Amino acid sequence: MLQIYGTQAISSVLPLSRQTGEPQINISSTPPSNKLSIGAVIYLTCIAWQTDEMMKKDKDTGPNKIEWFDPQNKRIDESQCKAKSTPARLMKCPLEVYAVTNGSLGNYTCKASNRNHYCSTKRFQVDRQQGKSKHRNIKLPARRVE
Repeated sequence: MLQIYGTQAISSVLPLSRQTGEPQINISSTPPSNKLSIGAVIYLTCIAWQTDEMMKKDKDTGPNKIEWFDPQNKRIDESQCKAKSTPARLMKCPLEVYAVTNGSLGNYTCKASNRNHYCSTKRFQVDRQQGKSKHRNIKLPARRVE
């Protein structure tokens, strides 16, 4: 079950030109497949970075905050990460979806922003695996890495 303590609706984010300096963004997952059996665990890591070229132009274009949103577009308050030293060139922010249920299937959204208030978003779709399958619970540290 995905534990959510406090929520806030995600705002619409329009795509901006890379010229404006919003962070680059990607999501990795363990296990790498997005098709999971009910009860499985998936670890998502949002990785945000800024190019050297853009950082030379404006240090404030580096990511300074990463937020996660659940499939209902509610912010997952306990899964926010802030840069310890602003601006950061690279940030990582983990999210653990523990014991997947039908209610926790869907798009998980990562939003990275910088001090110039530019942001990027990326979604990761968690789907139910069809048929019977055995899943493994993978033990990874559920901590923030910056």
